[in-house]
Amino acid sequence: MRRRWWAVAAAHTLVSCSCSSTANDIPPGDLEAFVQHLDATVPGLLEDHEVPGATVSLVHDGVVAWSGAYGVRETVSGEPLRPDDVFQVASVSKSVAAYAVMRLVQEGRLDLDVPIARYLTRWRLPDSEHDAEGVTARRLLSHTAGLSTDSYPGLPPGVPLPALEESLGGVPGIELVHQVEAPGAVYRYSGGGYTVLQLAVEEVTGKTFADSLAESVLTPLGISDSSYAQAPPAEAATPHGVDGDALPWYGFTELAAAGLASTAPDLARFLAAGIVDPDPINGLAPDRISDLLEPAAGTDGSFALGFFVRRAAGTTYVGHTGANAGWRTRILAIPGRGAGIVILTNSEAGEPVHTGIGCKWIAWMSETPTVEAAGP
Repeated sequence: MRRRWWAVAAAHTLVSCSCSSTANDIPPGDLEAFVQHLDATVPGLLEDHEVPGATVSLVHDGVVAWSGAYGVRETVSGEPLRPDDVFQVASVSKSVAAYAVMRLVQEGRLDLDVPIARYLTRWRLPDSEHDAEGVTARRLLSHTAGLSTDSYPGLPPGVPLPALEESLGGVPGIELVHQVEAPGAVYRYSGGGYTVLQLAVEEVTGKTFADSLAESVLTPLGISDSSYAQAPPAEAATPHGVDGDALPWYGFTELAAAGLASTAPDLARFLAAGIVDPDPINGLAPDRISDLLEPAAGTDGSFALGFFVRRAAGTTYVGHTGANAGWRTRILAIPGRGAGIVILTNSEAGEPVHTGIGCKWIAWMSETPTVEAAGP
């Protein structure tokens, strides 16, 4: 099966690449003014790039301060998009999965630096010339374990999803997960590594990945409209191709890598309570957040555990992007400043919309006074 993702690398393009010349003309710290800017500019971005719709949520002063929607759910019906409509969030799923793995570390149930094979009984990495003992949770989270399978295409409705072990072992259209580099030698983006972590979470907890994540991340952080169910809910937006045609809702066995369905407000709650102003009672302690967001060895300082790390307009921020068939997604956060943004588009043409919104937010935040917020 050919992947519709015309360029897998586009899923990981970061706004820092083109933000250097973005000027800020919005009063620093003025949330209402930034929302007015969105209202004035996002409809034009959607029209210019032929993107049906976008939802945006803002985290400000450590709380979800605003959510909005622009455009339509689906081009034929023209039904307006709503802020709490559900999108596939694609590789943004990896950030949520990384948070769940760190919860297991915090509970003493998983060690980041021992061979991941110690936690696996249902499947094992194929033998290779490389040392499997170096494949650890830390390296899987930071894409430095040397594994294959950069991304997953998903399967259309009506096609049975393979079991997790079958996906890891390779089936038609899904590559076998195997070692292609020495662990720790190089950064190599691997959705397959997150599928190995999905299996580890299931083995450690004795629960399905979906149930484990609901218990450890979604419910404690108040994330109520998100799910790993692989059928579209009634409140779902419709995915669209670059040509503007509606696409089916593809399904994924690989939940940790690409299988979360969520809303902009829910992901903003994840950023608020989980990352920028962490809730140590219901989530990770601040020192674990620091571990999560510390750039990993072998990434040239560009990737932490489930989050990229970038600097633009004088501001360091973290986040992730995503690109399933018909969707483009992005989360950005400034740790310790109580700030974050979520941008979801229901089109493969959505990248310029993300860049336009994200660059402006970074430029605005670079001039916004630092707020008091817990965390790194």
